[in-house]
Amino acid sequence: MKVNIKNILTVVRSEYVKFLFTPKMILIPVILIPMREWVVIPLMKAAEEMDMPINILEPCIGIFNSWLGVLLMTMVFIILISSFPTVDDNMLFYISRMGRKNWIIGELAFLFISGLTYWIIIIAGVVVQTAAASFINNGWSIVITDHDELYSGISGLNTRGIVPPNLYSQMTPFKAFFHSSGLLLLGILFCAMMFFIGSLYLRKLLFFVITAIQVAAGCGLIAIENMGEWLFPISHSILYLHYSPYFRAYIFPPWASLIIFIAAEAAFAAVIYRKAKRVNLDMIGGDII
Repeated sequence: MKVNIKNILTVVRSEYVKFLFTPKMILIPVILIPMREWVVIPLMKAAEEMDMPINILEPCIGIFNSWLGVLLMTMVFIILISSFPTVDDNMLFYISRMGRKNWIIGELAFLFISGLTYWIIIIAGVVVQTAAASFINNGWSIVITDHDELYSGISGLNTRGIVPPNLYSQMTPFKAFFHSSGLLLLGILFCAMMFFIGSLYLRKLLFFVITAIQVAAGCGLIAIENMGEWLFPISHSILYLHYSPYFRAYIFPPWASLIIFIAAEAAFAAVIYRKAKRVNLDMIGGDII
């Protein structure tokens, strides 16, 4: 069957509705709780101490550049899509009606749209908590740039641990937000597509374990500041790691990480497309979590 946009959109809609209403969505507010504890509350307390507002994007930038935040967001997204592609008693009839090409293109489009939706939900969940004490402008707040110097030894808060100088000394908040978001989305999609390949090769659990290990190992090396972190995709999805904290110089060029992700995901898409045309569809379903 030829590629048919209508059939592709039908596949995307079918999977997307199931994604939105999966009971696993409860995990999103669950991970927002630790994000609130280590980013939102400290920033709000620092803003209260200085009697100054924060930039509305700063909490999101802080979360997107935290190895722990990226670890949680990546693993929760993999869990959310762990039951996809969905397979039921009507699967063979459904695929024959849609066409295998349209089905697999629809599944790939679903991965991107679900990842984007997940990113939007996280942002909304953070912004809602800080909107009342925030401003919208393309400039860093005094809370981020000056709090630690002015309140050194007085306050136990550390805003540089939330938004590091690697970012606010190098670029504007808008640029930091969009670059951080782009790399984070690509990193999450990298892991999701790798897991999807495991589904087609009938090794869902194995690929879930591989994904979890490489994400955890990468974050562990980030935490101890070991240069071996660059061997793991998760490091390439965290923007501040790419910049020197003191000089306008790259530790690893962000554009190189962008190219790595795009090349890897294009290769994954090719593998998925080829494998999906001959895999036994009765065997790819099932949930591992």
